[in-house]
Amino acid sequence: MDTDVFKLIERIVERNDAAEYYSLEIVTDDRNGERYLTCDNNLSFPECSSEWMFSDVSDDEATVLLTASIERSNLFTFEIHCHLSRLMAIKGNLVGGRMDDIIAATDWGSWASPTFLLSYLAVKSDGSDWILRLLDVVPNDARDGLFTACWYRKDTRVQARLCEKFEEWAREDPAWGSGDREGTWLKYFLGKWISEGIFPYEKLKNLVVWHFQHEHRFL
Repeated sequence: MDTDVFKLIERIVERNDAAEYYSLEIVTDDRNGERYLTCDNNLSFPECSSEWMFSDVSDDEATVLLTASIERSNLFTFEIHCHLSRLMAIKGNLVGGRMDDIIAATDWGSWASPTFLLSYLAVKSDGSDWILRLLDVVPNDARDGLFTACWYRKDTRVQARLCEKFEEWAREDPAWGSGDREGTWLKYFLGKWISEGIFPYEKLKNLVVWHFQHEHRFL
């Protein structure tokens, strides 16, 4: 399975003339002999970028990739998981039966949980209710999948609650937003909310001020 998945990702990248850009490499772990796929590229946030690795995959290809992300997450480094998380947020219904079971059975407050899979909540029928609850559960620096679900979930309740949580995290923890991606996620969501007119500026003013005061932490 490992080789098939690696070859599939390589073919996808090559057909988009992006092999040099993404710089895929199969690495062998000296400790256990297991192989995993790395990716070196300039996209710090492929979850939100106009360019990302799996933009043109077929449903059959997506099913293979999403199944691998569920069953063998150790095959991929963090950078590739970001691309797979976006794919889950868009085509997660292809593995919906399995994902519904995983969502229901997992302790999402644990650091050991497969948090990238939470992007599935973007397409889950009751995903908004799950997002609203899990924003109080998933720990700091483990929310990338949850934020990806929020990004693609078109529900004003979700956006409003996330806005409130950003304010809460920034207010209650002076170190919040430094040393992880959370402060940069805030920057992307502020751009989204302002450009799409989701909230009036007055509602976002405190977060905008916080962002410009602390942006140096995550540049």
